[in-house]
Amino acid sequence: MKKSIRQATKQALQRAAATSFPALFALAAVVGSSPANAVFVTASGVDAETRHYAIAAGSTVSYDPGGFIFGGAAGLSGVPAGTYDISGDFDAVLSRYWWTYHLDGDPLGNNGTFVWESRWLQFVNPNVVGNIAPGGFEFPAFFVSVNGGQLYGNAGACNFPLGPDTYCSGFDLLPIASLSGEWVGSQMILDGFQPTGGFYEGFSYHVVALQVPQPPTTWLLVLGVGLLGFSLRDRFSPDESGYQGAVRDLFATTVTRFIERSVCRT
Repeated sequence: MKKSIRQATKQALQRAAATSFPALFALAAVVGSSPANAVFVTASGVDAETRHYAIAAGSTVSYDPGGFIFGGAAGLSGVPAGTYDISGDFDAVLSRYWWTYHLDGDPLGNNGTFVWESRWLQFVNPNVVGNIAPGGFEFPAFFVSVNGGQLYGNAGACNFPLGPDTYCSGFDLLPIASLSGEWVGSQMILDGFQPTGGFYEGFSYHVVALQVPQPPTTWLLVLGVGLLGFSLRDRFSPDESGYQGAVRDLFATTVTRFIERSVCRT
């Protein structure tokens, strides 16, 4: 899936601001992006794909009431510290942001065209199940930088994709949410902290997630061809009543369309 960098970044920052109160303060502090190097950007874009993940056993959310407490007693919130098992699922959108550009003093690209790119993750459609107390835990919605198999992100004002001709001069007004982790094969591990108040109050989390495999394209095509042949055979069978044939045709058409959509998504 391709879309413009301006559109993709705007939507991502809006999601982050809408889901986190501390992040809103951080985003409000963005001064803006300004020319950093006199390069000539010739094109840009975003290539994105979405993968579905299930939260596996061993995943937890821990609450720390913060403040000056001893022995896990309740702090300012009145709720004691605790660790809670979680389950559920979420979607991970992997985006490649890219720019092509010419160097300073070479607007025609006589010295070559260069590529600047970065990869980012964002988590959408989270469904976290667990008896977490107090309420208020939010799955991270900010940009997460992907560097090989290493992950890092935060709700900071300048944590978003920047091209070769821009820089960010924003700053953060409050403690911000952050995470680090690793992404190897079909497994993703996330460790992070979400502040909810002063004196270090907030949630820390450890999430182990496994990618939910999509149906193999080859088997979907084979199944689709088989259903199509079944439908054609019944349509021309002299022993089939009109009503039964219509029902089978409707069923085969519906299943075939579902398979076609699934193939397009894989």
